Amino acid sequence: MQLRFSHRTKGSRRVVAACVVVAVATCVATCVATPVAAQGSSVRISVAGHGAPVLVDSAASVYTIAASRPATFAATARALAQLGIVVDRRDSVRGIVGMTNAPSKRTLAGKRMSQWLNCGSNLMGANADNWRVILTVYAFVDAVDSTSTSLRIAILGGARDLAGSSTETVRCASTGLFEEVAAERVRRLIAVPEP
Repeated sequence: MQLRFSHRTKGSRRVVAACVVVAVATCVATCVATPVAAQGSSVRISVAGHGAPVLVDSAASVYTIAASRPATFAATARALAQLGIVVDRRDSVRGIVGMTNAPSKRTLAGKRMSQWLNCGSNLMGANADNWRVILTVYAFVDAVDSTSTSLRIAILGGARDLAGSSTETVRCASTGLFEEVAAERVRRLIAVPEP
């Protein structure tokens, strides 16, 4: 649609032009002033027992921690170590701390492995307690604002019966308990910082 102005609407053209300038300036100011939501880090890796690479953060439980991102990241690394996770990836820039495909014992943090993972069962009981478990644990730390952080924790892996005839590694899924325990440990470490 084309607008035509006669000589009699010269003042109208000035008003329209002024409105266009104000509208464009408002749009630019709004676009610049509105921050884009930060994307959380993600990790896609091969996990024992899973046929294809897994987007680990998609399996994570999410917790809000009332602390800054740096404080939460430090507490998360300490919490995982206290729970027996031997961290082999620590990236403070991306907020990632974790362990990939590590053989584990039949217990973790003083509890039977079946408390943390469901790897199926057989006549002998829970596979997680009787088979060799290959464990993957990751935490993702993302700032919400200067005093609040989003903490995502994932635990998964695979189990293999070393005594049986089958050497196939079965998939293990989280029971949800490890994530709860780890998040609570992070909160306690933040509440009582290191001396």
